[in-house]
Amino acid sequence: MLRTDSDDDILLRAPKPKAKPKPKQQTRGKHEDNLTNRDPNSLNPHVKITFLNVFGEPERGPKTFEFVWELSGLCYNAMSSCMYKLYGLLCGVCVAIYLGCAFVPVIFSQIWICTPRINLCTLIIDIWCKSCCYILTRSCISPFTRTVGLLLSNCLLSATEQ
Repeated sequence: MLRTDSDDDILLRAPKPKAKPKPKQQTRGKHEDNLTNRDPNSLNPHVKITFLNVFGEPERGPKTFEFVWELSGLCYNAMSSCMYKLYGLLCGVCVAIYLGCAFVPVIFSQIWICTPRINLCTLIIDIWCKSCCYILTRSCISPFTRTVGLLLSNCLLSATEQ
């Protein structure tokens, strides 16, 4: 890259003070937030399609001309952006409709079938366990402990020193 005197002047100037950031407007909707941050849950951090994530020349060894490298990067970024937008235009809406329809049965069954059945089973098991424990205690454990208590109630313990 060629440097000129004006570049040196720019480098020697003191940086301008940063302006205070403007407060966010309260009128922005969720849809506008989604346009700026389209992956708020970081579902696809592994997808890296920038030029430098795909291509890289080793530090030592032959290198292409700098203008070829920069032009290749510009072409790659422009074409990948253009093709991604074209695919999104042609397929995005159809895929969104398909996936919206595909998730509906799962969501419906979870809300209207699975959760009520889990709650019903929990209620039945809770009642069954309590009644089984009560019956077991009253029929087996209570008579045994009463019998042992009656047997041991007539025992006298005396302590003698030897």
